[in-house]
Amino acid sequence: MTARCEVHAFGPLDTRVDGTRVDLSAGLSSAIVARLALSAGTPVPAERLVEAVWDAPPANAVGSLRVYVSRLRSGPLGAALHGGRGGYALDVAPDDVDVVRFRRLVDEAAADASTDPARWTEALSLWTAPPLEDLAAFPFAVREQQELRARLHTLWEHLAPLLVERGEARTVVARLEQTLAHDPSHEGLVAHLARAYASMGRTSEALAVIDRLTDLLAESAGLDASPAIRTLRQAILRQDASVTGASGEASIRRHHVPVPLTGLVGRQIELRRIEEARASHRLVSLVGPGGAGKTRLAVESARRATTSIDAEQWMVDLAAVPVDGDVRAATADALGAAQHSIESIAARVEGRPSLVILDNAEHVIAAARSLVLDLLTSCAGLAVLVTSREPLGIAGEYVIRIGGLVGDAAPQAVELFRERATSARGGIAPSSADDAAIRRACLLLDGLPLALELAAARTDLLSIDELVSALDRGEGLPGAGADDRRHASVENTIRWSTDSLPADESALLVELGGFAGPFTLDAVESICTVVDRPLREVALSLARKSLVAVDETEDGHRRYRLLESMKAHVRSSVQPSGDEAWRMRHRAYFARLIDGLAPAVHTHAAVATHTLLDSLAPDLQLATERSIEAGDRDMALRLAAGQSWHWFKRGWLADGRAVLDRALALPGPSDPAVEARALVGGVNLVYQSGDAEAAFEYVRIGIERATEGGDDLSLARLLAYAAYGRSLFGQPDEAERLTAQAMALSEGAPDWLRAELRMSEGQTLRALGKRAAALDSLADAQRLARRAGNAWALTSSDYVAGKILLEVRRPIDAIALLAPGARGAACGGDYPSALALLHLVGGATALVERHAIGARIFGAVDAIGRRYSYSPIDAEGADAIVHRQRVSSGMLPHEYDAAYDEGAALTLGDLLALVDALAAGLRRPAPRTREDASRS
Repeated sequence: MTARCEVHAFGPLDTRVDGTRVDLSAGLSSAIVARLALSAGTPVPAERLVEAVWDAPPANAVGSLRVYVSRLRSGPLGAALHGGRGGYALDVAPDDVDVVRFRRLVDEAAADASTDPARWTEALSLWTAPPLEDLAAFPFAVREQQELRARLHTLWEHLAPLLVERGEARTVVARLEQTLAHDPSHEGLVAHLARAYASMGRTSEALAVIDRLTDLLAESAGLDASPAIRTLRQAILRQDASVTGASGEASIRRHHVPVPLTGLVGRQIELRRIEEARASHRLVSLVGPGGAGKTRLAVESARRATTSIDAEQWMVDLAAVPVDGDVRAATADALGAAQHSIESIAARVEGRPSLVILDNAEHVIAAARSLVLDLLTSCAGLAVLVTSREPLGIAGEYVIRIGGLVGDAAPQAVELFRERATSARGGIAPSSADDAAIRRACLLLDGLPLALELAAARTDLLSIDELVSALDRGEGLPGAGADDRRHASVENTIRWSTDSLPADESALLVELGGFAGPFTLDAVESICTVVDRPLREVALSLARKSLVAVDETEDGHRRYRLLESMKAHVRSSVQPSGDEAWRMRHRAYFARLIDGLAPAVHTHAAVATHTLLDSLAPDLQLATERSIEAGDRDMALRLAAGQSWHWFKRGWLADGRAVLDRALALPGPSDPAVEARALVGGVNLVYQSGDAEAAFEYVRIGIERATEGGDDLSLARLLAYAAYGRSLFGQPDEAERLTAQAMALSEGAPDWLRAELRMSEGQTLRALGKRAAALDSLADAQRLARRAGNAWALTSSDYVAGKILLEVRRPIDAIALLAPGARGAACGGDYPSALALLHLVGGATALVERHAIGARIFGAVDAIGRRYSYSPIDAEGADAIVHRQRVSSGMLPHEYDAAYDEGAALTLGDLLALVDALAAGLRRPAPRTREDASRS
């Protein structure tokens, strides 16, 4: 075969030759190609092919088949389509047909009875849409769909419990909800979904899933749910640990709370005290000297918490804040608040039990005290855990003193030293003959965990007796108080550890002090300059000596950081003469990094990429700020452009726009293509905040810059935005011209971008009153978005399609489309989009005489939206007001207010369950294409 043929049959049929899409006419031609692709190179006899594509074959069916095949062979498929006595065959590799590959993966995994989810998840990743979606009228497609769904059920029977056990219940929820939309009465799938919800602590949603099944069975077949389902429901109601999970860890949303790589030695008494204190106090402070292990205890306590204590946790590292820095701004950024204000921070955490850990507060104690007072008086459900060398001194503060492992805890110090020394010596544990020396070392270091770890790390080169002799010579400062002696022990241990380093390791340690947050080995190699040995080797040597800490993120990646005591020590050192050069390399590295990461936030990798960007935020912010301070317009715009979508998704609209505007205001030249990308990102930030006039000014300037810089992809997006603006301003001809120009530029663009352009096209066509054409564009946008993993484009397409359905008075169809879309967006962490769809459902309730439900939805959306910087009135303006007027006009004012207030008390899970129940009560399939829309 000279040309590579690929067939994608999940969703509408998509056939490609050497990467170029083959435009098959709808109907029999597509059906023939699809049926041949399912046999992947194996000839299909003509008679069987006739039976596959005709319900009632015509008299000369074989002759008709030859005509169709002849037409196909005269086109791009000619080289791949073969015929002979054995029948017809499509020359395509089995793994180049997605449904064939899916069958193989599931069958192999099932036969292997594997407990490794990798093969199952690979198969699941192929199921991006219902198979053979546009060929359901043909006999073979119906059979194939049934067989594939049976394999999908097999996949979930194996994969769901594996993922829940691994703490990935959110993945199960997001994908199983989609599967159950097509198989709502499958008891096995319902049970897995309910268990996944229960393991996340979302009891009401778990029960709602089971109750939907019970109602469906009763209504459609007059049947009761099975005993197993009823037993599961009782277990969920009892909060049985077998279904909820004993720890509840999977249900707590954690932000910047690291996963320790080493086990905690001892400290059970302190952990129990923290747990008891948190049960009765909203402010708990862990106070003690540097190196006592306060941060580790805070992290360990947070990670052991259950959903009865916290629904969400944030950790704010104040060590990176200068003495005169803005603690409130650092906290707002860490929490993803839209603005640097108490009101904005409070909106982010209100309405559910939350924990904020303020780590290393001693050098900004006054600002931290003020912040905590404001937060605790503004947020009823908030608890704060502080680590510091001194208390905040606030009424109601519960102080837990954290000292060294001494006295009764001295055996824990010995255990910690032995464990870390064993690791440093390649698994060779100290002998019993060393016990006396180890106890002496622990005594000299006051049992401080940091000092113990640093000292134990040196036993790779020194005997323990030599170590004790060195410690004897460097004992605490004469005449100092107890706390000062402990602090001196840490400082002396650090100094001793660093003074004995080779020159290249000592130099690199100083350079690592320039990072604002965690860093990767790739960043070290790109920014730092030690040349005697490979940089990676030097950095890992520092990590082995415990001079650089290693953390593992939730997604399994490793990040490196300096311990705060070490950072303070190296930053007090004389900086290398090339400090400004280091900063330039730092800016350039993060600009390159963000350039590469930016497209990934529109794909299946979006969640992982946003998590990565969160972890890089301190250095991205530092690089951006330094670029602006240096007047480097091009670098500042590159960094702003790459982060703009992340800012948008995190709800940092005002702060993101402020940074972008500062970069744009810098004098001097910049690459026009870079400026165009920055303006593209700015459009979303500004438009979502309700400033449409400024957004379209960004569009106008962006079109000029993209044209000048030859950036066709940015130009296509900006033209699509401009077209929508023209449609709003009553210029239909100009809107259509700009749309056509944008679509022409999108040829060869990645699917995620084409999905957004088709969505924008649908939005423009809707504004022009061309609703049927708009639905076609939106259906194509959905197909592309599913394939690319562009969740935002998929949700936005649902949103615009829902608006069209409401305009033509089809509220039941609109609700059926919007309800699962909202749940999918929420499960994917896109809360503003989920709330937008839910608000539209609220507007639809007036058309189905469910006004009270609509008022409850509006109350919930407004209350929850404040946490995520989303306001439907700001985002949608007049449209949102019209929906509210429709709902309120069907109720007395006091009835509306009461229902609205009732909704304001709902959680997001409650709101989704309310909308699901509404959709189930109105049950009717949602249209996806113009043909669907035209049938009613």
